Amino acid sequence: LLDTMETVVKPLPRHLASSGCYSGATVLGDGNPALILDIGGLARRARIPERSETASRARRAKGSADDDIARLPVLLARGGGRDLFAVALDEVVRIRRVPRSTIETTGGPRVVRGVDSVLRAFQADDVLPVAPLPDLETFDIVLFRSGGSEAGLLVAEVLDIANVKGEVDGTTHRRPGIRGSFVHQERVVLLLDPAEIARLASG
Repeated sequence: LLDTMETVVKPLPRHLASSGCYSGATVLGDGNPALILDIGGLARRARIPERSETASRARRAKGSADDDIARLPVLLARGGGRDLFAVALDEVVRIRRVPRSTIETTGGPRVVRGVDSVLRAFQADDVLPVAPLPDLETFDIVLFRSGGSEAGLLVAEVLDIANVKGEVDGTTHRRPGIRGSFVHQERVVLLLDPAEIARLASG
């Protein structure tokens, strides 16, 4: 991954749109056109099942959701202070980097302004006893599905994608918004439930 960018999506000509491989086109900052890949479309053409379907089959086979979570890849992110967070990768829609200037709380809920829309945004410290995010010029936002629409979890920085080695401890840190914890490179990582955090923060 080289970078993230916010862009206006242009419609495709019929012969490209019908391929199912592209979701649109855009013009880059240097004036060059670029096609936007449709990852789901590519997976369907390759007959690759959706991750949620694969995970569901694994859960049924294993008979334990918590055991299955420990075998799923996760997105690692830095919160405030020394806090490390993880989100199960099959819950992540996409990741964006957003300037602090686009984050607003005027009039109620926290939102991130886009090119032509606003996105509801949450932080783990809205509802959990964790350190607040530091005062940065840019933040990463992890987008997920919440109530049929997209929402975002703001973090200081997305660090990596990793496979959890060992089991998730579903007791020590378990509470609404936290599914459990695990140790990664000698650090305790909280496995977050972003949809639950959004529900709790929305009150």
